[in-house]
Amino acid sequence: MCEYYGKHKVYIVLSRTGTFVAKGIRRVTGEPYSHVSISFDPELKVMYSFARRGLYNPLNAGFVEERLETGVLGREVETGCAIYCLELPGRDYEKIKEIINVMLSKKEEYGYNVSGMFLSAVHYPVEPDKAFFCSQFIAWLMGQVGVIIADRRYALVKPGDIRNRLRAYMIYEGVLQDYRDYYRAHDNIESRSVLDVEYLRDKGYQETEDGFMIVNIFKSFIGRGREAV
Repeated sequence: MCEYYGKHKVYIVLSRTGTFVAKGIRRVTGEPYSHVSISFDPELKVMYSFARRGLYNPLNAGFVEERLETGVLGREVETGCAIYCLELPGRDYEKIKEIINVMLSKKEEYGYNVSGMFLSAVHYPVEPDKAFFCSQFIAWLMGQVGVIIADRRYALVKPGDIRNRLRAYMIYEGVLQDYRDYYRAHDNIESRSVLDVEYLRDKGYQETEDGFMIVNIFKSFIGRGREAV
């Protein structure tokens, strides 16, 4: 347990694997990364996200603990990544860890927001209870302590939105499996990032920027159809 006061670091990891789903996401978004995780350890011994629970069935997905040695990351030794470091006040750090621990204790209750992931591509937010896709989850989690890491509401956040917001906080970009050796060989690499997260706290989103105009036009069209009937 860390001290309640003081500063503590969290690590947000964008990654790309060669799975069929990951390739599809990158093709649709045009972004280099298709997955987002969070870790409290500078060597990323354990990361947390929403992803497939096993190697082969992408539909069996939910809240997971990820390790470089196991699962998809253990199978694919050339996973590309970008790693960002944020420094949080102790109270915020503990709150995020507490949320993660509660979710871990009930992880079978959490599912993957499949429909939300696909519909976010047309700017339609789907927010079922206890279900997330990876970028939605990370944005939501950081939002619980007032740190806004994307310009959109959580159910519309894509990995590229997080990448664009956190550019100044990047400490590493390269092969994920090489990161630990890199970290051990370079002292205090976190100093490369702008650790103060206060800049991120006032960054809200505008619904019109999220494409809600498209949704409203659609709703208006449906409404007119009903009036005609």
